[in-house]
Amino acid sequence: MSINLGITKLTDIEPYNDIFPGLHPTMEVSEIVILSGQNLKRGACLGQINAEANPNNGKYTLWDEDSTDGSEVICGILGCDVDATIADGKGFMYVHGEFLKSGLSAGHEIIPGVYNNGSIVIKEDK
Repeated sequence: MSINLGITKLTDIEPYNDIFPGLHPTMEVSEIVILSGQNLKRGACLGQINAEANPNNGKYTLWDEDSTDGSEVICGILGCDVDATIADGKGFMYVHGEFLKSGLSAGHEIIPGVYNNGSIVIKEDK
């Protein structure tokens, strides 16, 4: 089974066994721009560059608590693989929901908990 999102394809993903612990509803934001120089997989935790002087302002990158450009704050969870190795890429992210720690990645160790004013909940595996 394949779902064409117009930007990439998700193939044979079992919806509740990779990043979701259950049936809690999610909310998505589409057409986000992933900063070039990254090859991110579904489940990557994203931060948004929001430093006004930064030419990449508004783009998303891997969440890293040690950053100082805005991406130190988690904004969402990448919903599809995005290869932005050579140029900026487009994708979509979940901005609300419950997620399994084992299916996520970030630029630092991920600690289970509640993030982004309670909209993102990261849980340990069952």
